[in-house]
Amino acid sequence: MVPMSGGRRFFLGMAALATLLPVAGCAAYHDRPLTRRGVHRRLAAPAWKALEADARRIPHAQLPPVRLAPGRGLTPDEAALIAVLINPELRAQRARIALGRAQIIQAGILPNPQLSSNMDFVTGGNTLDTYTAYGIGLSWNIRQLLTRGARLASARADSRQINLDIAWREWLVAQAARQDVYNLAAGQMELARAVRIQRRLRTNYLLVRRAVRLGQMTALDLAAADTASQVATGRVLRFRQVVAESLVALRAILGLPPNAAVRVRRNLTLPSAVTLPPEESLLRGVTARRLDFLALKQGYKSSQEQLRAAVLAQFPQVNVGFAQGSDNTNVHSAGFGVTVDLPIFDRNQGYIARDRATRRILYDDYVARVFGARAAIARAYVNIQALAAQIAAARQAIPALRNLVNTYRVALNHGNVDVLSYYTARINLENSGIALIRLKGLLANNLIALDLAAGEYLSPQAAFKAPRVADSSETHE
Repeated sequence: MVPMSGGRRFFLGMAALATLLPVAGCAAYHDRPLTRRGVHRRLAAPAWKALEADARRIPHAQLPPVRLAPGRGLTPDEAALIAVLINPELRAQRARIALGRAQIIQAGILPNPQLSSNMDFVTGGNTLDTYTAYGIGLSWNIRQLLTRGARLASARADSRQINLDIAWREWLVAQAARQDVYNLAAGQMELARAVRIQRRLRTNYLLVRRAVRLGQMTALDLAAADTASQVATGRVLRFRQVVAESLVALRAILGLPPNAAVRVRRNLTLPSAVTLPPEESLLRGVTARRLDFLALKQGYKSSQEQLRAAVLAQFPQVNVGFAQGSDNTNVHSAGFGVTVDLPIFDRNQGYIARDRATRRILYDDYVARVFGARAAIARAYVNIQALAAQIAAARQAIPALRNLVNTYRVALNHGNVDVLSYYTARINLENSGIALIRLKGLLANNLIALDLAAGEYLSPQAAFKAPRVADSSETHE
């Protein structure tokens, strides 16, 4: 019988250890099925008390502190905050934070050492004083040590880019929510004014029809009144569609169910006159303010580190190992070995070329984004100035239009003007009031566009300089 040496027992122990090590410390799998109930629960409208608590803890630096008061209706800033908290797309984006952390963990992990072993059994011949031969070796690839620092730096930059990208998306969603509130408020104001016009012209039509039957007015008068009433009715239908679409858009950006009750603050004021900082100050430092530019810088830094890791990876694969064994005559030996790849064909040139091209793409993309941001600032700045001037002109023109309507009314009562001219003047007055509301809505949208382009929050209190006064366009005749 061939005796079992102490080396063989050692070999068997190491083999058992090598078998058990991969099992220790392994992560366990837990099933998470995608069920209708789970999806419905995540999409359900949240409790306002929970939202109020979350709003006090929101860490976003570019959103102003807001106290939610849903019972009074939403303000643009409240809608922005709610959208950041519960928008489903933002929830999905925030899940990427864990992905960035996982990449850092993976980049810092070194390769496992390799354990090799063998046994040679004596099976025949002169077996006197022979033993079972064995060998055991431990080796490790040291090249990963050279690239570990660059890979870790790249993963950390990627993680910071993910965080900044999420913050930028939150900023976009918040501004979109503010814009939807202004659009809804403007649409409701236009609809309310159009309904008043419709009722008034419908009443006038009924009065004219009665007067025609009594022979006090002509068929031409009736046709003019009927046309004005029909035009007003069509306008009401269009504005109702606009309000309905605005409500759908607001619910969607807020992350609320399609049937959720949403209303804006009753005394919400649309901007009319604004005070802007100098355009040069908005252009200067835009890359330091906008979160997407900060994210792009981190992405570029990650690309730099990836290229550095690819260059370092030109160093050939080197495996350093130590071995111990015994032959079948029970002669023991120990030693070490080095295995080196010969970089004849693969010198990592493909990965280096790829990472260089990626870095160039990111560089050019950053330059193009800077150009686009500056152009967007200039465009929004020009639009805001033009709209402010149009609003001022429209407000000045309304008193003259009202005087013209009053003059036509007096002349019509004395039979000095035809009824068609009177209704034309009256419709022009009402349309000017609706056009003024539309201009204010466009101004609010362009102010938000300037916020996005400049990467800076312009609060309504600071940007909307004009005090709250009753426009002549908003008063009843």
